Amino acid sequence: MNRLIGEAGVSRATFYRHFRSLTDVLQGIIDRPIERLVDLVLGRFALADPPSSSGAIIEMIMENPKLWQILLTTHVKSVVQKEMAARALSRSRDIAEYLQPELPSDHCAAWSVNGTFEILSWWLSQSDAPPEAAIVSLLDRLTLRPALREIYEA
Repeated sequence: MNRLIGEAGVSRATFYRHFRSLTDVLQGIIDRPIERLVDLVLGRFALADPPSSSGAIIEMIMENPKLWQILLTTHVKSVVQKEMAARALSRSRDIAEYLQPELPSDHCAAWSVNGTFEILSWWLSQSDAPPEAAIVSLLDRLTLRPALREIYEA
């Protein structure tokens, strides 16, 4: 914590007024990126063009690949995954109308978010990573299409 306080250039009192622990610091760093990722993952269910919305996930990752590599492939990975899953479950009702009728929305939200997390984590950890288009296809085929009502009814 002392190193963080030094890097932040603030007094200990100021720092601890905002962050009581290293976990609080991590939460402050990951909050917005995770919310944005969950928005994109769950938002795909409502959009007319799911593949392009899966592409938006990759675009967001590529805006700050170093941050996402840290969040999805290092020791903070489990914290990020738990946070994403919790947020997905809290918003699962938002996607219910877009799902195949027999599928529970909470399970589909968890599947989509956790599947996306695993695909992105795998992708960012590869030394010879597949192209972005291949990851978009994986996201679409594995975390979205199996649950979509429009695919089921077609």
